[in-house]
Amino acid sequence: MREKRCLTPLGITCKKMMVEKSISQAELAKRVGTSSKYLDLIFHGDRTGKKYILRIIRELGIDSENIKENYSL
Repeated sequence: MREKRCLTPLGITCKKMMVEKSISQAELAKRVGTSSKYLDLIFHGDRTGKKYILRIIRELGIDSENIKENYSL
């Protein structure tokens, strides 16, 4: 049986904001210029997504200073 993948703290924050703003993962991916699958990899820590992190937090209205402090951007 496969082990369940867990969201990173960044992934949890992003998912919460997506729910609050009623934005699907597919819509967020389109807005930031990547695929839904790649966002999933970022949210689960399988990819760093450095190219997209700032775009993601901007789209979701997440405080970038908080993200920079907690996620070494």
